[in-house]
Amino acid sequence: MTRPLKRRRRSFVHASVALLAAALLPTLLAVAEQPATKPSPENSGRVETAGALARHDVTSGTALRFWITVTNATSATVCGVRLIQLEAYDVGTLEGAVMGSAHSNCSPPSPTNADTGHLIAGELQPGQTATVWGEILPRVSLYDTQPLHAVIGWTTTAGGGSQALVPLGEIAIEGKPIAWLWYVAPAYQFLKDFALPIVVFLLGFSYKFWTERRESAKQEREKKLEEERLKQDKIQTLRAETWKQMLPESHALAKKYYAPVEAAIRWALYYMDKSIQETKQDKRLPDERYAFYLIILMGRRIKQAADEAGGFYFKSRTGEELAATCWSNYRDLFEGEQEPLGRSYDRAVGQVDPQETRDSFWKKIEGKNWTAWIDQEARDSLAACWSHFSQWYRTPEGQEGVSNLRGLRALINYEMNRPYEYWYEEKERIEVDDAAEAFLMKVAARIQQSDPGKKDFEQLARQYLIEAKGGA
Repeated sequence: MTRPLKRRRRSFVHASVALLAAALLPTLLAVAEQPATKPSPENSGRVETAGALARHDVTSGTALRFWITVTNATSATVCGVRLIQLEAYDVGTLEGAVMGSAHSNCSPPSPTNADTGHLIAGELQPGQTATVWGEILPRVSLYDTQPLHAVIGWTTTAGGGSQALVPLGEIAIEGKPIAWLWYVAPAYQFLKDFALPIVVFLLGFSYKFWTERRESAKQEREKKLEEERLKQDKIQTLRAETWKQMLPESHALAKKYYAPVEAAIRWALYYMDKSIQETKQDKRLPDERYAFYLIILMGRRIKQAADEAGGFYFKSRTGEELAATCWSNYRDLFEGEQEPLGRSYDRAVGQVDPQETRDSFWKKIEGKNWTAWIDQEARDSLAACWSHFSQWYRTPEGQEGVSNLRGLRALINYEMNRPYEYWYEEKERIEVDDAAEAFLMKVAARIQQSDPGKKDFEQLARQYLIEAKGGA
């Protein structure tokens, strides 16, 4: 039973294959009899193009040369190859280009692109290459780099037309140079190539020069400061040595002369002010007599200082000049223009001892001092001075004389205490109010006007008083 079944299956397969072959045989024979398709000559290759520029930067209005190469890589003849368009946006069109020889053996002639552009080649055989060159004249400035393209076109023997875009490269067009730029162009080119090294060199040289100059100036300043310091040290040394020698002398002068004079003036001013305020004559008389005694005593002590020491020796020459002038002004105001009164004053002062007491002074005037008796002429001189003083000090001239004594007293008191600044541990200040300061400035103005050699004395006096009052 098994074997007859296998034989039937093999017979059925063989029959099926035979039927399929019989059905497909006509179709296969038809395909085999159909002729093979020939390849198109135009599709066997392509037309290759290339372009270049002589340079990539040019000045507006200057000709620029270019090249275009066309290669026929097809199997057919290419006809009527022409340069149809050449543009770079705002760049001017082609002028005066030289395009090579024209060929006209292409058959059949093609009307496509026949009268457009510039002829590159009349025909190109398969594998043939043509190169042409020409010049363009840019007229517009393009400071940014832009691409430059050319468009070429051609036809084939079959009558079809084609075009291709040929990139020539990038171009930058600069403005037309001014005439004088031709002379500086070499220098500009040199600077452009060597600008960075030159700038670096100049910066380095400038920094070195500035550093050396700064260092030189620094050394010069330090040298001057050192010289000034040495100078000041020398001055301080000389000043300290001078002060060391003068301090004892100044102390002796102040103790023997200045302090007694200042005390006499101070109390004389006190009793004169007190007597002026008193309205009753009997109560005013004792103060007037006391003030007169102190005025004569003051004159005697100043005379002693002048005779024995030679005058005032202050630390400031300006202070000396002001003090001497105040005393001179007082004498002139007291004597007026009365020469006999001046002689009487001198004789009266000469009859008084620097340490004279008030009691002995008045006994001399009254002729009752038998231990220190003076003659009648001397007593008359003292009486004449007393008679004049008792009326004079209340007058305007007398009050101006009193102002001079106030200034003199302030100057003596200030100057005799200046040397003891380190002893008292505080800066000495002159004792003057606004009225006394104004009066001293008036005295300084008169000194400047009367002496041509002291044209700046008023300024010196002002600075002296500022410092004496404790200012800068």
